[in-house]
Amino acid sequence: MRLMTSLYLLMCAGAVMAEDSPIVQPGAPGTPSRELTAEQAIEVANSSYSPNDAQFMQDMIPHHNQAVQMAELVAERTNRQELVDIAGRINVSQADEIAFMQQWLQSRGEKVPDPTAHAAMHTTSNRYPAVQTSRWVVKSMNGSKASGYASRPRRLAALLTA
Repeated sequence: MRLMTSLYLLMCAGAVMAEDSPIVQPGAPGTPSRELTAEQAIEVANSSYSPNDAQFMQDMIPHHNQAVQMAELVAERTNRQELVDIAGRINVSQADEIAFMQQWLQSRGEKVPDPTAHAAMHTTSNRYPAVQTSRWVVKSMNGSKASGYASRPRRLAALLTA
């Protein structure tokens, strides 16, 4: 009986707390946040997307894959533990982000690009400067020697996490 009473009180407390918890929509930079009703939050969540949203996601899949490619080069080029650790975190985080973007596109019936199709990206250096940088890094690291690769760990770490 005591257990049932405790469970009942816990459920009631959770329901009361959920009712009192505000739903907050962050404002654009420089503008305040606003509190939403449950109906407004559902409307925001069900909002549509534009062709530019889909194109951005399609372009970001190969871009994030470039980070995976750079991180994969670490194991054969250095034994510095801090670089190996960073590369491991990059592999995990970028793989999760790629999977999310692929699912986002697929659930909307949009084309899901091959993550290795870097040339298919619809980018320019003015639109996505980090994409152009990562292309250069992958290209230059593929031809680098082991000693040169490991001799600049801070620069490499900055490039891998940019």
